[in-house]
Amino acid sequence: MSHIAVQGVCKTLGNLLTLKEINLEVARKSMVGILGPSGCGKSTLLNIISGLLLPDQGVIRIDGKDVTGQTGRVSYMQQKDLLLPSLTLLDNVAIPLVLKGKSRFQARSEAAGSIEKFGLAGFETYYPRQLSGGMRQRAAMLRTYLFSSDILLLDEPFASLDALTRRRMQSWLIEVFDDLGATAIFVTHDVDEALRLCDQIYVLTECPAKIRLQVNVPFCRPKHQRTFIDPDYAALRDSLLEALEV
Repeated sequence: MSHIAVQGVCKTLGNLLTLKEINLEVARKSMVGILGPSGCGKSTLLNIISGLLLPDQGVIRIDGKDVTGQTGRVSYMQQKDLLLPSLTLLDNVAIPLVLKGKSRFQARSEAAGSIEKFGLAGFETYYPRQLSGGMRQRAAMLRTYLFSSDILLLDEPFASLDALTRRRMQSWLIEVFDDLGATAIFVTHDVDEALRLCDQIYVLTECPAKIRLQVNVPFCRPKHQRTFIDPDYAALRDSLLEALEV
């Protein structure tokens, strides 16, 4: 699986210096969270990692190879699910495979093999309007996974969901992430979500964004889950909130 390195990335949008000397690393099969104030450049950073934007300075490396400005190497799930209303769930999630040159029959067959793992079995013929918000997000994540299964960029994927559905989606992601064998970067505004899901967290400053804090999370996902009443959890949570409020 892949190792991602962001090295010295700077980016100006218009006349605004948005990212300033961003350096971060993502270990194989880990999930790294990115926290930061609204508008600080979190999505811009993902656009650069995905190859959709070129940095003014800096390099993106995957497994040591310079992939700066190259698209197609990572999967990118943005905040909206972007499902096509005229296609069934199965045809929506099969789109990346068709784009890779597979026939529609082959693409549907391969996509169907992952439907159950993503909790969508029995809904293959449903249209997006017939699906709940959580199901739409699972479908969008499956489509992202099928595009390039080893690296996932997730830009606030649960932000539009109500609190209960969001919690359920977090629990579902905890159940499936290690089985996917993927490497992920997860952008969120929610400190507790980052602590629940991510192995490591970077906190960005206001624009021009730079890394203010980087922490390892010793109790993320299933093995060492803790709650906000645990003193170790509370201390780490407080340090992240303080870094965001500076």
